[in-house]
Amino acid sequence: MPADRLGGVYPLTALTALPGGSQLRGILHPREAIEASLEWVDAELKKHIEGVRASLDGMHHELTSASEKRRRAARERHAKKKGVKLQRFSVGDYVLAATTTGTSGNKLSRIWRGPKRIVHAINDYTFESKT
Repeated sequence: MPADRLGGVYPLTALTALPGGSQLRGILHPREAIEASLEWVDAELKKHIEGVRASLDGMHHELTSASEKRRRAARERHAKKKGVKLQRFSVGDYVLAATTTGTSGNKLSRIWRGPKRIVHAINDYTFESKT
């Protein structure tokens, strides 16, 4: 079943770059009988691995751009709501950091620690902090 988070791509295809239905077909099974040397097998394997790597890199780029587009749209929808303003932090600001309690049954429970100083901004909403 295609996953929305993966941009409508099947998870098996996203993780292995194999099209649906061909998972059982091997790499080195040509349709006609040929003589194969170790050099030919090695070259075919390298060519196949390079092709898979290129496909995975391209698919990863598509999936991350689709995910980023959905994330940006969700943030814009959230920002349009009346009375809602996302807080912007920068390096040097002091913040409280939350960690989960780890107790079952109350997944929203947090322990707040701080104040901590922001030392590095990974993106607009993710930061590294130091006590």
